[in-house]
Amino acid sequence: MSTRVTLLQTFLENRENAYATAFSHDGSSFAAGGGLRSVFIYDVAAQKAIGGLADHKQSIYALLFSKSGKRFFTTGRDGTVMVYDEKFDKQATLLPEFDLASVNPQLLPNYALMLSPDESELYVAASGGVLRLYDAVSGALKKVLPLHQGNIRTMAFSPTGELIATGSSDRFVKIIDAKTLNVLQTIEGHGDSVFSVQFSADGKRFATGGKDARLRVWDVDGKTLKPRVKILAHTFAIKGIAFIRGGREIMTVSQDKTIKIWDLDKVQAIETIDRNLGGHTFTINSISVSPDESYFVTGSDDKTVKLWKLD
Repeated sequence: MSTRVTLLQTFLENRENAYATAFSHDGSSFAAGGGLRSVFIYDVAAQKAIGGLADHKQSIYALLFSKSGKRFFTTGRDGTVMVYDEKFDKQATLLPEFDLASVNPQLLPNYALMLSPDESELYVAASGGVLRLYDAVSGALKKVLPLHQGNIRTMAFSPTGELIATGSSDRFVKIIDAKTLNVLQTIEGHGDSVFSVQFSADGKRFATGGKDARLRVWDVDGKTLKPRVKILAHTFAIKGIAFIRGGREIMTVSQDKTIKIWDLDKVQAIETIDRNLGGHTFTINSISVSPDESYFVTGSDDKTVKLWKLD
């Protein structure tokens, strides 16, 4: 029996695979979306859905609340980015720019979203190894960066805003200078697609997880990463990771249907949550932790979203 994790509620609104979850910056609400092409907004205290958005034409892969609480973003398989205000009223639809001579241009999937620390720029991780940079206020496309040979599946800012990390289906991780957008380091740390990259809250550690089921952790020294931990953490792909406890611990979710909490100093799993403890019955695609680390939420191919208490 887990001593750290308690299941609070299982939500069934998605009715299809749940691919993406995200907490608001104040932790009072969270969002979840997936194959149903809809996004549901949940109240944490009430433990119930309080609204829904249905503007995408295909599966939703990424959700993002701004830290200011003034905007909310969604994207996915249809290649569009939807922009909403704090009341979840749609403000804009962002599209990549095409050659005007193109006939019926195909929109390719986007996989991840990220705002710059000052919320002036929106980053969109896209198919074909491309990172798109938009003006987050006007919606204008500012820059297109060809970074990887495969789809960019994940990205993260360091807490200081100095570094950007991207992970791709080409199995590489790239560390980028956020100011110059130059690649500082290319890491070949996985044997297959990288599905999740994450910096710890203090910026001293960086972690990656992917299809090879390995969890890798680096120490961050300025703008350089130094290997610290490499373990076979699950029996199938790691789909999501999240640092907790000041970077001393990390949570992982997997295609093997389990949630694990790892002590990074001891390099061992200290909690494993499976279906016998109220966990999921199919692949877990996403994990998001509330800002105060009191709660976390998971989304799964078992068509459920689960809210957990974390002690």
